[in-house]
Amino acid sequence: MNPDHNVDVLVIGGGIIGLAIGYYLRERHLCGVEIIEKESVLASHASAHNAGGISSAHLSQTNEMSLLAKESSRMYRELAKKDGFGFDFKINGTIVLLKDQRYTSLNEEGIAEFRERTRTKVELLSGSKVREIEPNVSVDEDDTALFYSEDAQGNSKKLAECFARSFAQKGIRLNSQTEVLGFETKDDVIQAVKTNNGIIRSKTVILAAGPWSGRIASMLGIKVPIEPIKGHLITSRRPNSKVLNSFILGENYYVLQTSEGDLVVGGGEDASGFDTSVIESRAAEAWEEGVSYVPVLRMLGQESASACLRPYASGGLPVIGESTRFRNLIFATGHFRSGFSLAPVTGKIIADLVVDQKTTMDVRPFSPRRFGA
Repeated sequence: MNPDHNVDVLVIGGGIIGLAIGYYLRERHLCGVEIIEKESVLASHASAHNAGGISSAHLSQTNEMSLLAKESSRMYRELAKKDGFGFDFKINGTIVLLKDQRYTSLNEEGIAEFRERTRTKVELLSGSKVREIEPNVSVDEDDTALFYSEDAQGNSKKLAECFARSFAQKGIRLNSQTEVLGFETKDDVIQAVKTNNGIIRSKTVILAAGPWSGRIASMLGIKVPIEPIKGHLITSRRPNSKVLNSFILGENYYVLQTSEGDLVVGGGEDASGFDTSVIESRAAEAWEEGVSYVPVLRMLGQESASACLRPYASGGLPVIGESTRFRNLIFATGHFRSGFSLAPVTGKIIADLVVDQKTTMDVRPFSPRRFGA
């Protein structure tokens, strides 16, 4: 990277959100885009350690999140058809085992209303119907579950590589091992970003640094309540055959089988700061819940365990939109467990804000204005 240089748009953060923003900026034919990442490898944190779930609207979501999810799901179907975008996309559905207190008041009437309002395919399954779809899932006869048949799955790391390859053809610069050290500002404008590799002057700055977004915003005197929340992934020894077709979502954890054939138990929420070490007791808890849903896991045994940090914004909604403090700063962070799922729609929204200064989607509920940011 040139020590000191000028760009039109600087994206801070090389995770799946930052890469999606770069892709959709280039789709709008914007040149002079640069993405910087403090790690040596792009998409190395939560972007590389997630379930790869791509959800449609869910009953557990707010109306605002449902709208984002529906649009992002549609966009994923378009991405999967493009040449050079092989990221193991598959429509496999999600089965939500109704053992969670959030669903105690659920009934057919409420599901029908949701189905009509959101145009989402969802049905209430009996325990026997769950076993028909997923013979290796353990449920009792009187258990119930929700089945979202339009939900999909993909490989976040592979999608990141697809984005990166497209940048090489379209002139977007990617610079790893580039950490933000500070800013130069004047009045309500960010004039430059200071990094360990030099100073970058940019007309627009987009903050998409995941859990680290709050720290970087504080360098500008902005308080954005985003904290890292740790989740765990436990991989079993690889089975010799197909065990699961769907994404199985339980009370606290999920179980899925990746495109490579690995069975994975994941999830959890631990506020442990920026520590990425595995909490053994939490990994054991996740494993036991996973085994209770998919008993074959016990026979296979564990292969490995890892932890990653997801960016949680106060209130639970992501932070997407323009800063009130600096007129050339845009936020795209705080997606928590939905970073991969919402990457395309977030990328398009940010590209529209940069190019058109507006977007067709209502992003007011996600605005940093709710924090005075």
